Amino acid sequence: MKSVKLYISALLLSSVALLPMSSCSDDKLGDTIFPEITDELDPSAYTYKFDLWLQKNYLEPYNVKFNYKLADIDADMNYNLVPADYDKAVDLALLTKYLWFDVYDKIAGKDLLKETSPRVLQLVGSAALNPNTGSETVGLAEGGVKVTLFNVNRLNVYDFQRLNDGALHTMHHEYTHILHQKKNYPTEFNRLSVGRYDASNWSSRGDAEGGVVNSLGFITKYASSDYREDFAETVSCYITMTDAQWNRALDLASRGWFNYVSDTTDDWFCFYYYDNNQASDDTKRYIRESSVVTDEAGNMSTGAYQKAVTPYVNDTTYTIEGEMIINQLDANGFRVSTTNPGLVVDASGKLIPIKVYPVEDEDEIDGRSIILQKLNIARKWLADDWGIDLDAIREEVQWRQRNYNIADLRKQITDITN
Repeated sequence: MKSVKLYISALLLSSVALLPMSSCSDDKLGDTIFPEITDELDPSAYTYKFDLWLQKNYLEPYNVKFNYKLADIDADMNYNLVPADYDKAVDLALLTKYLWFDVYDKIAGKDLLKETSPRVLQLVGSAALNPNTGSETVGLAEGGVKVTLFNVNRLNVYDFQRLNDGALHTMHHEYTHILHQKKNYPTEFNRLSVGRYDASNWSSRGDAEGGVVNSLGFITKYASSDYREDFAETVSCYITMTDAQWNRALDLASRGWFNYVSDTTDDWFCFYYYDNNQASDDTKRYIRESSVVTDEAGNMSTGAYQKAVTPYVNDTTYTIEGEMIINQLDANGFRVSTTNPGLVVDASGKLIPIKVYPVEDEDEIDGRSIILQKLNIARKWLADDWGIDLDAIREEVQWRQRNYNIADLRKQITDITN
């Protein structure tokens, strides 16, 4: 069963929750909402250095309790959950501070974080799986006060893509929810995709990679579930996606897509070719977008059309001249098999290139433009209402993602003194 990631805001949990959240924008918090715990720390405890570090780096500067232990009161009884592994909790605490708190502190200031960051970060070791839908909840924001991060025990500090897609993306997503719960973003954002949200079936919309929803103006499938999730996903994806990933999504958003349904196929495609280059409905063959790879300039450079033609050749090259051309040649430049109808040879047996065409974009939706409009609305709102420079946040996060050293970060705890 395929797992689909969810980020749940308390705004979506009940309509009653809207009332206290909408009235909290002017609330001011003191230095801390938690009792002093310095005297409660046991220097002989195995966790003492970590607990002391958490106190000095979360509770005292940001008014945040980082809770890595799991009590019944902290867990949702609808799930079968287990506590976070201690070593995993240590690494996630270090990375969350380095890649999230320290970034906002540097760009926006400690006072903003002290006022707006969640009061409690709760870690849960296992995934929160929803058996009825096959989805997985990776983050839960409760009223702007508590953020829960699930699946901590699968943390791999050397697999940054998974780390970024999980806990770090979740932090930026949930913090965006907290901010818009305190101050509404412009309703102009919600009007950009009116009629295209699908709260019930968003996880099964389009192709596996998400190109179809990109073309509808959503940065992810989950963004297409609800306008508030769309807003949070737009901000968090822009911050955490690499340039290549962000540009890839914009490229997919510019494509035309066709849903080909038959007795054996139900899939989305954005390219097609004709057997023997003979254009007709009977010879038309669709190619998956995931077969296409772009170079740094965004041009089609190589692909994986092997499912259609490579079993018949020893060597494959690709060129682009206007329309994409696939050259399928063996080592001597000749066709290997005479049984593949997708290939064409001349009288000497030399292969004639097969032309591949993009599916026409006929939905009258400029997905790329819509995503960029949404980003600009979020960028301006963050700057005007919160004094947050979104591009500066992104630049700092991107640099830190490429340059962090987990061994050096761990020394903050092992070397800590009173």
